[in-house]
Amino acid sequence: MPTSSTLADTLMVRLAAHQHGVVARRQLLALGVSGRQVDLREQRGILRRQYRGVYAVGHEQLRPEGRRLAAVLACGAGAALSHRSAATHWRVRYYALARIEVTVPRGRNGRMAGIRIRRRRLADDDVTVHDGVPVTTVARTLFDLASDVRRTELAGAVDEAHRRGLYDQAAVDAQLGRGRNGTVAFRKMLAERHPERERARSTLETLGIDLFGVHGLPLPQINVWFPELGEPGARSICSGPTSASWSSWTAGTSIASGPSSRTTGARASSCSRWAMRCCASPGGRRQTSRSGWSPTSARNSRPDV
Repeated sequence: MPTSSTLADTLMVRLAAHQHGVVARRQLLALGVSGRQVDLREQRGILRRQYRGVYAVGHEQLRPEGRRLAAVLACGAGAALSHRSAATHWRVRYYALARIEVTVPRGRNGRMAGIRIRRRRLADDDVTVHDGVPVTTVARTLFDLASDVRRTELAGAVDEAHRRGLYDQAAVDAQLGRGRNGTVAFRKMLAERHPERERARSTLETLGIDLFGVHGLPLPQINVWFPELGEPGARSICSGPTSASWSSWTAGTSIASGPSSRTTGARASSCSRWAMRCCASPGGRRQTSRSGWSPTSARNSRPDV
């Protein structure tokens, strides 16, 4: 029995409400809405076409999740958001892409405007649903990134996954055991990655660790507690939550930027100056004055650690 016009509208609205405002033609047909009813609503502007067979309901002001889901629905069953688009969806890395990246099963042909289609084999444990969008798991996403981006970008994504509690070592080990594309690059990144990066609570702290290494300075421990220097449980090496310390000599410094550091470049310069200043200070105490300080004196007075 054909679905009434009112019921068809109700089904469309309910489906769209659970899918970030988008629906697929095949989904509507499965619910009992006829093809003629779908075509009529497209002609009236109720269904706004995003891709072939995929529509926004009522308007086209979709959130990013809606645009991503529309791209996945357009690629058919078994498709999943992947690579840079998946990294952005998981918020472990941010990319502004002209085309949304979607992985489809091998053997599926075709192109689609606005979508970069990747043809890869996806195991059942490679795909999940996050925020209503079929997407590759964090572990699979990191390995997909490994074959496409620089190792510094990959390391940044791994750091952010740790900070957000999304990094699953067992899942990563499973990906390493499959020997897929990106395995070599991922192993190299892990070998180069300083273990203290896992303790970092912000991108700025990981940037500070990198800068210590670039300048040849002793690498610090991040976010270490010193209850014996103050009240029990107090973090006493700086007033803020971001800090670095050296266990073999008394030193501590903040690697957080000041209110005037508006850009990444300024923050990087600030981190570099604090790192050099800390090593230059007598007894490893943090210096607050620039008088008498220079990079040369900082390097010459650096203690042997």
